[in-house]
Amino acid sequence: MSREDKGNPKTTAAGSGPEPDGRWPGDEEVAGVIASRRGRGMSLAQLVSHFAAESGADRVELRRRLKRTIRRLESGGQIVAGRGKRYFAREASNLVKGRLEVTAGGVATVEPETPGRPPVLIGKAGLRGAMAGDTVLVRVERPRRRARTAGVTEGVVVKILERPQRHVVGRWSVGSGRPTVRPVNRKLAFPILPVGPLPSPEPRPDEFVVVELLSGPDRSRHAQGRVRELLGVLGEPGVEDRVVLRFHDIPEEFPSRAVEESEELPAEVRPGDLRGRWDLRDRPAITIDGITARDFDDAVSARKGRDGSIVVEVHIADVSHFVRPGGALDTAAGERGTSVYLPGRCVPMLPERISNDLCSLREGVDRLTFTVVFEVGPEGEISRWKARPSVIHSRRRCTYAEVAEWLERPEARWPAETRPFARSLGLLAEAADRLGAARRRLGSIDFDLEEPRVILDPEGRVVSIEPGARNRAHRLIEELMVAANQCVAHILMEADQPAIYRVHDVPTPERLEDLRTVVTELGFEFPEPEHPFRPVVLQDLLEQAAGTEHQRLVSSLVLRTLARAVYTPEPRGHFALATAAYLHFTSPIRRYPDLIVHRSLRALVESGGSPLEAGDRALVEAELEKIAQWCSQTERRAEAAERMAMHWKKVLFLKDRVGEVFRGHVAGVTEFGLFVQLDELFVDGLIHITELVDDYYVHDLGRHTLRGERTGRTWRLGDPVEVRLSRVDLDTMQLALVPVDMVPDRKSHPPRRPRGRRKTE
Repeated sequence: MSREDKGNPKTTAAGSGPEPDGRWPGDEEVAGVIASRRGRGMSLAQLVSHFAAESGADRVELRRRLKRTIRRLESGGQIVAGRGKRYFAREASNLVKGRLEVTAGGVATVEPETPGRPPVLIGKAGLRGAMAGDTVLVRVERPRRRARTAGVTEGVVVKILERPQRHVVGRWSVGSGRPTVRPVNRKLAFPILPVGPLPSPEPRPDEFVVVELLSGPDRSRHAQGRVRELLGVLGEPGVEDRVVLRFHDIPEEFPSRAVEESEELPAEVRPGDLRGRWDLRDRPAITIDGITARDFDDAVSARKGRDGSIVVEVHIADVSHFVRPGGALDTAAGERGTSVYLPGRCVPMLPERISNDLCSLREGVDRLTFTVVFEVGPEGEISRWKARPSVIHSRRRCTYAEVAEWLERPEARWPAETRPFARSLGLLAEAADRLGAARRRLGSIDFDLEEPRVILDPEGRVVSIEPGARNRAHRLIEELMVAANQCVAHILMEADQPAIYRVHDVPTPERLEDLRTVVTELGFEFPEPEHPFRPVVLQDLLEQAAGTEHQRLVSSLVLRTLARAVYTPEPRGHFALATAAYLHFTSPIRRYPDLIVHRSLRALVESGGSPLEAGDRALVEAELEKIAQWCSQTERRAEAAERMAMHWKKVLFLKDRVGEVFRGHVAGVTEFGLFVQLDELFVDGLIHITELVDDYYVHDLGRHTLRGERTGRTWRLGDPVEVRLSRVDLDTMQLALVPVDMVPDRKSHPPRRPRGRRKTE
């Protein structure tokens, strides 16, 4: 996360270098003068003459300072050195600045910073040491004839501006020659030669190691690096978790100062802590969580309101009381952005002293909270919302399973232990039902997808994989949390208080048209998209497909059509939830944006609703923009780590089941084959296109299909298929599958001529 370093010199508005002191030109001023010369550029001598004439400054000192400025502007990609020792604005050259992306198949492209410019394809020879994730300058070149025909822009890397990836996780490989490290990331398709002293003991064959990169791949396609950490060999306890966390650069340990800061916090609620809070310790508040949960950051209670309404109280741990801006705890939480949940393990955003103790709403203990109160009307309408710091005393720690069991019976038959909170729980369930019905009427999109639950042994190895059951208790909490988030968003928006919102944008017209093309061919109704497009159209489509053979396909297509939700200070609404106001407030123990929202709400309460001054507001909004972008990034990082860890566990679980037959369905269609998700294990494997031996198949990207040229047989997303597990590749952690009982068609797959010299007669 970008954070202000105390003691550093002031920066310009663009943050690119020292601020001019009146005599010496700043970075932006120099860049502007160079840009004004367009394609003619300027030499260093011309720049010295230009600024000396303007300021009368000493030319020797001016030249020295301009050299430093030019180096900064070059390294930032704002200017480039060109012919005749002249410097040109990047916009005046044929250079493009952007981030290098590399697919697992090795295809490299640069996504330009400038909006509207097409991606630039980079051949292997044009990478010149650049790696996936690097920010680079690319020279656009005349494309080859085939690329011109396809409308592709081609280029070569001329400069690496920034390399965020300094450490690489790989496997120690000992062959007949010099040892190398093979990166786990398949996008880094080069070996790393270790240099410098090795750790003691030395790495074992196939051991995972962390390497500090010293140089990128050279002409021989080798990089160089120093081994910094040994992670262990696959199969040893905890190795997969360590690999995943290092791979995604997720910190495990907290800085000592952050731990010390958490230990210094008072263990009990003190009288002074209650000042300005609602005292809600008489409420029948309960927590409802999973059976293995240890951090309880939300509690709920309810009572009857007027005219058939239900007054709901959502109590959230007041993390902002303990984690103050700028402290060591805040810095550590901000760097993480979110807790990360791996199978059988949580890597928390905050130390356990905070997450599992002081801010955990444990049964029978006074805890500081932030409470949102709102009324739910007979038709599910939400009104009369308000929020304030509070103190509560949880009556019971409940689990989803037991609450779901209670709700299946009349309240009179609930266990005696529920009496202190039974009436409240019954009202909460009724309020949640009302809220859910109201959301569905608005068109809120619900994907009731099964998520796998991995059962581990004490060593962390998978024992079984089961479908994760969602019951009425899960939906109860989800509805109440969504409603609380909406209420806080409305409070902050109505007060014009800067905050971080959770935004889910409307799908693009192109994606909607692609979806419409496919689903109408399947016989479903999908009207031509109108502006503004409403989520109820997609919900209607899902309901049409429910129970049909195309249910999986349609659900997958709708998911792919939707935009990714992000954090931003701009409240643009949440498309999938069909609401104009939404943010994340209810999980400040595990999500940094929620903690920021708590601070915004606290600032509003403490100011009595007074708006910020214009200058203060601009500073706050600029900082919130940085935090929102970083939190969107850390959320994606956590999701990728969780997927990777889950996939590795499943692959290791299947390594001894090669040859077994499984039922599955098509989860992805590509030009090189079909990704199939095994139904009972929720893990994906690949049927390579060479294994589809009954025909010659052609990929239709727009329709997500493979279609046989001779038979017309078509493979689509969601199609059922029976497969045999043919191979488990522990190097790439991939599963190879083959379809069962597929008869080869020799006409579609003529035998290939053996390689080598043609035999002469």
